[in-house]
Amino acid sequence: MEAIELALAIIAGLLALGALGGSLLLIVMALRFRGAVDSALKTAAPSFAAAATLFVPTRGDPAGLEPNLRALLSQTYPGLQVVLVVDSRSEPLFGLCERLSAEAAPGRAIAVATEDFPGTATASGKCAAHLRGLREARPESEIFVFADDDIRPDPEWLGRLVAPLADEQVGVATAYRWYLSSGGGPASHIRSAWNLVGLQIMFSEKWNFAWGGGMAMRRRDFDKWEIAKGWERAISDDYVVTISAKRENRPIRFAAAALAPAVEPVTFREMLAWCRRQTFMTRIYDPRLWKFAVAPYLYFNGLLAVGVALGAAAVVGFPLPLWALVASVAFVLHVPLNLVKAAIFYGAVRAMLPTHDAELRSLRLPFFAGSSVAPFVMIYALLKTRKLRHIEWRGRTYEVNGPLDVRPL
Repeated sequence: MEAIELALAIIAGLLALGALGGSLLLIVMALRFRGAVDSALKTAAPSFAAAATLFVPTRGDPAGLEPNLRALLSQTYPGLQVVLVVDSRSEPLFGLCERLSAEAAPGRAIAVATEDFPGTATASGKCAAHLRGLREARPESEIFVFADDDIRPDPEWLGRLVAPLADEQVGVATAYRWYLSSGGGPASHIRSAWNLVGLQIMFSEKWNFAWGGGMAMRRRDFDKWEIAKGWERAISDDYVVTISAKRENRPIRFAAAALAPAVEPVTFREMLAWCRRQTFMTRIYDPRLWKFAVAPYLYFNGLLAVGVALGAAAVVGFPLPLWALVASVAFVLHVPLNLVKAAIFYGAVRAMLPTHDAELRSLRLPFFAGSSVAPFVMIYALLKTRKLRHIEWRGRTYEVNGPLDVRPL
């Protein structure tokens, strides 16, 4: 019996050391991220403003999208063409896009409809919209920029996004989003915290990716990599770009100054569906990254559950040996250490969004609360996407059997 208890104590000790060491490592990674952000923001952006076309697929409620579209149309980037793509000309959204193009960007913006050239039936709605928009690209545009309609960037955003392309070796310049959860409930705060999962790997050339909500690349690379051909059979526009760039060992450079705010409150159901979809896209297009996420989340959250169970047992009077109590504390310490990590990352976000600093300050406590729940949502998303084949995106359902095997249903 003593031998069994000794073995259990040793195992618990090793697991506790692993949990504490892993938590401290995550804090170190957060500090490195903050350092990279500070360095990037202090470095003067290169002077680069080649003629560009910005493509924006848009779908949804016109009233909710209008502030975002105005922001995208109001970019100060010189020599810019903007193409807004709507599903159908009969939609009220199409009329709004036409009006905003004339008001906010006269002579340099147009609204078009996917229905004019439906294209392949195997592309997602977003990819089909991009394929339609590409028909309008001016011959003189050297840079292609792709953005989502749910971001609300400031007027200088596009210039900061494109700047890394001054380096000829860079294959893709990418931004990322930050969900401002003002006016939203707990689900919005959880999604904002969960969104950190993607942001925290953006400086890693091994694990980062081109984010379709704001990515820029040279037109010649777009053509060389046959991105349009890939989009004909894809559900995710950004992962097709990511795979192409990494196949040629061309860096995907994160433009920290181009972090894009997004304002979109969600319900719990919408938040869970969003997390499932994001995780599903990763499993389909980058299974290494999906598998890389499974082990640490199961490890930390599993030990946390054990720690809580042991602590509860002690509280109700169940006799526990000293080593079990120490292990319990060590397992549960992951929660406060995870909040320290989150606080460091949050400071980096505030540095990247200085015009929203007051708002972000007011959202700190909701963000930390969301950060406490987000790891469990990640476990849910990982488990739900193990064998998932059907995904709903903006009102459409797709059957996905592989990176380039998509069937709209």
